[in-house]
Amino acid sequence: MDFSAYTDIAIGLSRLCGTRIMENLNLPVTASNSGDFRKRWHKTLAGWCQSYVYMPILGLTRNPYLAVYSTFTVMAMWHAGALNWLGWGWYHATGLIVFLSWSRIKRKRRWQRLDRIFPYRVATVLLTFVFVTGSYSFTLTHQHGGIYAALRILAKLCFVDLPVSPGS
Repeated sequence: MDFSAYTDIAIGLSRLCGTRIMENLNLPVTASNSGDFRKRWHKTLAGWCQSYVYMPILGLTRNPYLAVYSTFTVMAMWHAGALNWLGWGWYHATGLIVFLSWSRIKRKRRWQRLDRIFPYRVATVLLTFVFVTGSYSFTLTHQHGGIYAALRILAKLCFVDLPVSPGS
């Protein structure tokens, strides 16, 4: 909520000064997949990374997976050069690649009509919300417990108990 509030304050102040800046959020909690979430959340950073990281790497390597992981690595480093944020970036990159693979399968098998079925749409929004919520384990434990604490939280969400420390 603080990020949304800060964005609204910046937009309001810019309008008071006679300048119009773009909205940075567009109801990301209603996104139906990882790609849609990325387009709705932090649109300015996502747009910059698409133009200056994703597209150049895709053009050089023709490897969309490398481009996605590179983009999210840059996003993680922009937030903080810490292992937790790197985990956050790779978590989101993996989710986006899973979504892109699923989209490719749907297109190949001509299952696009699934998107028009109301229960399927609701399920995709809920699944995306759960996925994004899982990524907060990385950001919340940045200062308290590190990357292993984040992985323990994610494992606990999947009903798996990991030992308190890697050595025990």
